[in-house]
Order: sequence, then structure tokens, then C-alpha cells
Amino acid sequence: MRVFRAIRELWEQSPVFLAVALSPIVFGITFAVLWWVIDDGAQPAPQVAASLERSDAAVELDREFDRALESGDAQVGLTAVTASPEAAAESSTGDSSPPSSAAGTTATAAGGAEARAAVPEGQRAAPVTPQQRDELPDLAAVSKTPLEPEKARFGGRGEAGQTLPIANGIVWSSGPGKQTSLELYIPKASLYADIVRVGRTPWGGLGAPDNPEVIGWYEDGAEPGSGGNALLVGHLDYTDIQGDTGPGVCYELNNVQIGDQMFVRDRETNIAYVYEIGTKAIVDPNDPKANRYLSSRNQPLLTLITCHGQFDREEFEYSQRLIIVGILQTRARA
Repeated sequence: MRVFRAIRELWEQSPVFLAVALSPIVFGITFAVLWWVIDDGAQPAPQVAASLERSDAAVELDREFDRALESGDAQVGLTAVTASPEAAAESSTGDSSPPSSAAGTTATAAGGAEARAAVPEGQRAAPVTPQQRDELPDLAAVSKTPLEPEKARFGGRGEAGQTLPIANGIVWSSGPGKQTSLELYIPKASLYADIVRVGRTPWGGLGAPDNPEVIGWYEDGAEPGSGGNALLVGHLDYTDIQGDTGPGVCYELNNVQIGDQMFVRDRETNIAYVYEIGTKAIVDPNDPKANRYLSSRNQPLLTLITCHGQFDREEFEYSQRLIIVGILQTRARA
């Protein structure tokens, strides 16, 4: 009490002197309180966490990717591979007609033979004679897990055709000119889907299919089952032109681990190409180094890309990309 009485008497006699004397103390207390409040309520700065898992067999492969990056040897760039609710609402015009000429993003009018001719020499799947097929091992004998594609929860034939707005990285992929005889099966991702042809987006990125049930194959690159790097892309989720939402074909792709298998089956030849996952990477699509995985390679690879991370409602895209790289192990009778 004596202290407070002395302070009051000093205030009555010389208020200016007291204010000057106490100002450092008041400032320190105020600063400490503000620091505690701001620090306690602040959100951490957004960061894109990149991760990389790879098998021993993929270590040298990654060095090859790095060398390809330095030489600028990329087939195509990363882009958005999902249709957000906002993008669907703002970009969809309700016009589900494919382009009428080859001037479109990817012309469905192009026949299968013409599209196949665009594949670089040496990056087409080698033909297999009936005798060679009979000499191949049975697919069940080389599979690490039971083959039960009928139990897969994600994927399909895409029989409805184009159901997604042509926006946000999605390109035309429906129609007879875009169909293939290939299908992708990844047991650990519960994924079983037809593979269709896709091209580039208007800004040069890898386009995604206009149906969330199917997998898109970059038709100007190496074919699955060939000696090159075949690029595939699929949707994590979607909002279609009717406003309906749901999981895409790659909804559980993040479940796969190094050493898991991916199978590409050709329905026409009943040949299956068995890939073992050697690399699982989460990358920032705005990082130029992320395009290393999209480079042309002489190794027989299958690279599958989908969205990952946080969804940005202002930019209408996900913050990251999940990239799975499989190394061809063998061919088998399907």
C-alpha cells in the first residue's frame, strides 16, 4: 500500500516525471502481451513438403532423370489434373462437343493409326507373335498378390464419355479416336481402369482425361510396354459438368509403396506388362525440377501422376503432385 501511495503522491507532484520513468516498464509489458497473443494465434507459413522414396534400382534412374533435367529433355510439363468445384462452375459452358478439327486441344477425330504414328521410333511396344506369347509366364505366376481386378473400387471404362469440363488442365479424351486396348491395374491402389489417349493443354502441360474413371496416356510419348518412359495421368477427385463430385481413379494411389506392382494389360493381345514401383515422389508442380520425371528415357518405365496436398480454392488446384515411377520387370500372358 505504501508503494501505491508514494506513486500517487509523485503523480500529483510531478506527473511528467513519473510517466517518463514508467514508460520502459509499460512498453515491456505491452510488448510481451502482444508477442504472446500474436504468436499463439498465428498460423504457420504454408510450405510445400516434398518427399522422395525410391528403391535401390531407382537410385541410378534418378541420376538419369537429373541429367535429363539439365539437358532440358522433358516430354511435357506438369499441370493441374483435377477439376475443382470452382473451376467447373466458372469454366464449364455446358458444351460437351469435341473439337471439330485438329486445331483443338487434342482432336478426337484423329484415328488410332494416326495417333499411333506420332509415337517416337523405338518407343512403341514390341509386337508379340502367338508363339512368343505362349512362351511367356502366366501373369498369376509373376504377381506378388492375388489378381482380383473385379474388386477394385476406383476406375472404369469411361463409357459415359466426356463428363468433366474442358478446363483446369483437362483435355478432350473421349471418342473412338482416343480409345486404346490397354488397361491399368494397381492392386494396392484398388485401381482398375481403361487407358485413353491425352495430349497437351493449351499452355503445353500434360493434359488430364475428360472422364474421372479412366487413365490418360500421353499419346505423343512412349507407349506402355515399350522401352521408353510412358506417361500416365489420372484424377484424384472431380466435379463434373452436372455439379456432381466424387473420388477419381487415383483416389488411393498414395497407398502404394516401393516394390508394389502395376500391370498394364493389352486386351487385343492378352499380354500384360509388369512394372515394379521404384520411385514415389511428392513434388511442387511449380518447381522446374519436378519435370525431371517427365523426361524421355531409354529405360522401360511407367510414370503415373495425380494431384496431392492441399487444395487452393483461389488458384483452383492442388499444392502438390504425386508421382509414381514403375520399372518394367517382365511380360506375361494375361
